[in-house]
Amino acid sequence: MERDGLRFRSGRMCLDLTATVVGRYRADKTDQLADSDDLIRWLRAVGLPHPRGRVTDDTVAQARELREAVYRLVHPTLRHTVDPEDVAVVNTWAALPDVAPQLAGDARSSYQLAARRPVEAALSALARDAVLLLAGGILAGVRECARADCSVMFLDTSRPGQRRWCDMAACGNQAKARRHRAQLR
Repeated sequence: MERDGLRFRSGRMCLDLTATVVGRYRADKTDQLADSDDLIRWLRAVGLPHPRGRVTDDTVAQARELREAVYRLVHPTLRHTVDPEDVAVVNTWAALPDVAPQLAGDARSSYQLAARRPVEAALSALARDAVLLLAGGILAGVRECARADCSVMFLDTSRPGQRRWCDMAACGNQAKARRHRAQLR
């Protein structure tokens, strides 16, 4: 799924956060949380509260710190060695007040998520999602895309539990086309 020029294909908010480093294993990787505008755009696209103005560089750095802690705790090859500092980062954010649902003016239609401190609440929601993923019995279903230059992790909810690609339309088709061309040679 794509929103506001950003791709969301992991199946979990916290995994989408880790995917904000595009091409993590490439020399030309891109950080989609490079500055205040990027963070606000990403929060808006994922549907979390975001401030109307800018956020501080410290706040952007904190979001990236949470992203990297979640990445290390969830990644299939890294998650077996738990760093207490990563756990502390996630727990610190998860302990803050979360976003709250709000009714629309007619008290019947869909609600919006709101918070007095929107970025803190958004990071809290992301950390809580990570806690639920890590401790909820579904961590074994987290995979990393099998395409060599893709680093997106996703939650495999397929019946056989053998999904290999973060997105069949992108990574899966590219890998299959590459394999087909190699067979033709």
